[in-house]
Amino acid sequence: MDIAALEQSLAEDLACLGLPMEPWVISREGVKDVVVIGGGMTGLSVAAALRLHGVANLSVLDRSPAGQEGPWVTTARMHTLRTAKVATGPALGIAALTYRRWHEARYGKASWNALERIDRQDWMAYLVWYRRVMAVPVENGAEVARIVPQPDGTIVLHVVRDGEGAQLRTRHLVLATGFDGFGGPAFPPFLRGLGRHLWRHTAEEIDFAALKGRRIGVVGFGASALDNASTALEAGAASVDFFVRRTDLPAVQKLAPLRGAGFSCGYPDLPDEWKLRLSGYEMRTQNPPPRHSIVRLLRHERLRLHLGCPVEAAREEGGAIVLATQRGEHGVDFLILATGFDQKADARPELAEILPHIRLWKDAHPEAAGHPLAASPYLDAGFAFQEKVPGACPSLRNIYCPTDASILSKGRLAVGVGNLSDATMTILRRIASSLFVEDRAAYFRLAEQNERREFDMAELAHIIA
Repeated sequence: MDIAALEQSLAEDLACLGLPMEPWVISREGVKDVVVIGGGMTGLSVAAALRLHGVANLSVLDRSPAGQEGPWVTTARMHTLRTAKVATGPALGIAALTYRRWHEARYGKASWNALERIDRQDWMAYLVWYRRVMAVPVENGAEVARIVPQPDGTIVLHVVRDGEGAQLRTRHLVLATGFDGFGGPAFPPFLRGLGRHLWRHTAEEIDFAALKGRRIGVVGFGASALDNASTALEAGAASVDFFVRRTDLPAVQKLAPLRGAGFSCGYPDLPDEWKLRLSGYEMRTQNPPPRHSIVRLLRHERLRLHLGCPVEAAREEGGAIVLATQRGEHGVDFLILATGFDQKADARPELAEILPHIRLWKDAHPEAAGHPLAASPYLDAGFAFQEKVPGACPSLRNIYCPTDASILSKGRLAVGVGNLSDATMTILRRIASSLFVEDRAAYFRLAEQNERREFDMAELAHIIA
């Protein structure tokens, strides 16, 4: 089967499922029914599901060029996805839409059988194909600068395209903005005063070719730390030193037994105290880097691992960096920060006008204010924000947050490839329900006005007693 045959098979599968449905939403002039911010994996999945189920008046906005949405060919530095190859991602329960079918059509079944993990470049190519065959209306080069809630529950977006601003009104908004969607990269305080040319975060673009022959320092030892270090060494870096706060390294993924439908479906329904308990335990124990990242790193010899060695200060000296730690000073030429992300939504200017109204976990549970994820939004069952003060910002019930900020509320449903379709269908059901319930009177009028006859009484005249 080649790609053309796969697309024919997909068309037949969709026809058997009665998809896409006829549009049914009573749209309002000049108003989108749904806008999705982010044209990466999650945004494509949500938009495709909506379109398949008759919500056609929608737009997807992404600030990146076409083919560069998400991290896969920009800031991701692993060779392969970390998820098992059998994960179905955005396939929405449709076999012909899975990565496996795409891979087999492109490379053959023998290649799939021999595959250990999915190449990230191939994953991006699959998402480009997915966007095309599902006719997802992504507008690239469009950045949302402001999200302005309206008294009627709609949302006005201030969108910048090629330096020109415009407004777009929508009834529902999906923030499919990834790991930095409710905050941004975490920058340690010791960076203050250190020239920007001397360091980058793993979530940023890095010119690895420029690191050839240079001494690299890496803060952290998680998956992204290892992948960036390996990339630097493969580009010819002279050496890599890891600086790690912990005195030992986590080698066991403690929550690994909590997998399958029980955990993915059950976590969102857990009592809050159990969500706090499980997520807190995972944060304390931490997940180890995946085995294939360790194997890739250990192919190199120019490595040093400094445990129990947090960086306390840094200064520029002679064009290099001197790092002050509890175990003395260390010199490097360039520093890579694998320090994760902060959920500090005040760093996102587009959220400024809704953030004061969003109920956070620390609002719902003041006693848990010290929890690492306490600043996460306290999402409802459909991934939507809730109001801190009921009635103060009705638009929040129509804004959905399937980003990493949803982890405490919803588990990892919307984070990564594994359970993405489940998260998508949850959001789809919530939006479809809301669109219908909100306009229930208008739909009832359509029923009252419907005069389409299935038969005429004259047809029954000869059998009427």
